[in-house]
Formats: sequence, C-alpha cells, structure tokens
Amino acid sequence: MNSVAKITVNTLIIFASLVFSVYPQTKPVITVLDFSTNNMSEADMKSIVSFLSSSIYDLEIFDVIDAGQRDEILAELNFSNSGCSDETCQLEIGKLLSAEYIVVGDIGRIGERYLITAKLLETETSRAVGNAKGMYSDINEMLDSLHLIASNLGDKYLARAGEASGVKSAADTEELQKSPETGETKAAEGPVADTAAKTSIVTRPPPDNLQTGRTDEVISETAADSEKGNILTPIGFISGAVCGGVSIGSYIYSSLKYQEYTTSTTVADAAALHSEVELFDTIALSTAAAAAVGLITGVISLLLF
Repeated sequence: MNSVAKITVNTLIIFASLVFSVYPQTKPVITVLDFSTNNMSEADMKSIVSFLSSSIYDLEIFDVIDAGQRDEILAELNFSNSGCSDETCQLEIGKLLSAEYIVVGDIGRIGERYLITAKLLETETSRAVGNAKGMYSDINEMLDSLHLIASNLGDKYLARAGEASGVKSAADTEELQKSPETGETKAAEGPVADTAAKTSIVTRPPPDNLQTGRTDEVISETAADSEKGNILTPIGFISGAVCGGVSIGSYIYSSLKYQEYTTSTTVADAAALHSEVELFDTIALSTAAAAAVGLITGVISLLLF
C-alpha cells in the first residue's frame, strides 16, 4: 500500500471529523438516570424513568439518551451505575455520557399517595436548573401526569436559557394590565414599563452609503452572497463526503488486495494484484484530494457567508 495514500486518507478522516464537529449542537443532550425508590419496585421505577425520558423527548427541546443507550454506553466503558444515588456519582455518569444535562430524582409511596420529585442538573457546573414534583392518588395518575413533569423541567430550562441570552426587547418586556375600574387593557406601569423603556430600540438615520438610492443595491448584493453561501456550503460538504467515502472504500479494497499480493504464489498473480493495488492507490489518493477540496470549500463558505 502506497504510504502517501495511507497518510492522505488518514488525514482526510481526521479533517472530516474536525469539520463536522464545528457544527453547533442545535439541542443540548440530556439523559434521565434511575430514580431513588421508596416502597416502589425497581421495575416500576424503570418504567416511570423510561416514560419520563420519552415525554422529555416529545418536548423537542433536547436530544435524549434513553435508558437502553445509556446502559449500553456505560457497559462499554465498564462502568456500573448500580448504587449510584448521590449527585456527585450521577453527575459523573452524565459526563461519561457526554450529556449536558441529567434528570435525577425520587419516587415513592407513602400510605395511599405516590410521590415523585425530579431535578434537572447541568453536568458541567453541577447547578440545579429546576425541579418538578407531584403527588398522586395512584400510580396510573402518576403515569398520566409525567408529561407535565417533563414540560415543567423544559420550561425551567428555557427560562434559564432565556436569562443567559440577555435582556428581552421592549415588545417582549412590556406587560399588559387590566384596569379593575373600567376593564380596559393598558400598558403596565412601574418597573416593568421602565425596563421596556430602557431597552427600546433607538432609531438612527442610516449611514451615507445606505441612503435610499443605495439601500436596494446593498440588500440585493447581501441576498446574492447569502444565496451563494447557501448553495456552496451543502455542495462542498456533500461532495467532500462522497469523495471521502470513495477514497476510504478504495483504501480498504487496496489494503485487501495488497495482502493477497504479499501471499501470491505465482508471478502472474503477483503482477495482476500489484497493478490492481496501484490503481486503487491512485483512486484513493485522487478522491481524498477532491474530498479535502470539497470540505474546505464548505467550511470557507460556511464562515464567509
């Protein structure tokens, strides 16, 4: 196998991994860990955790690692989560799973009442983002209400994310109140109104180069550039991925033929196999270069447009 082809293909694989890692995660990753139990069977607990995990997935806010995926990953890492009931251990599991958030909690039965408490934790900071709890007359009522527990946790996450993103606009901040005397709706007064006034957008005249005669031209140029980026980015990544696949396939096929070449017993077979190895070395090298060009084009267009 040509050493240059080996190095090029390996470099391509590493480069492709780095390229696709630059895409931001549109949703944070979350997993629901086993809850602590009190007068509840482990089977019931696992069913409740599984249903809660599905309810969180239905919110379409998080990418969810379900219980099966979680246990499979931990098994591959030779890590047992049995007896892991304290938050330090649970946060460690979250980090092993590369989950940004974990849900932990307790479920139990006291007399004729069923209780559940769920807490949303951020794995990196160990901060509690929010919690939700409920008390029910039977387990069926608890199951029917798990989507509300999930929704409550989702709302707490969105509220925290909203706080981190900055001050809301005046339209979002303004609050409407009804006058108790007339029933008419009016803008809120006091701190809320003051905040809205302070955060309102100040209108300024456009710069000289964006006066009315030039504005339409600038908008057209911006739209054209954006359209170029929208076209070049997927074309670059798709062509890079296709060429990369062909290159890797050629690399694997050439490696297999090279092994046959080293064990061939006749000169004719050796010559034929050597020619085939050289051919697929060339294909692997050329498609690897094409893939690199495609991926670089995609990255550049992604950054510039």
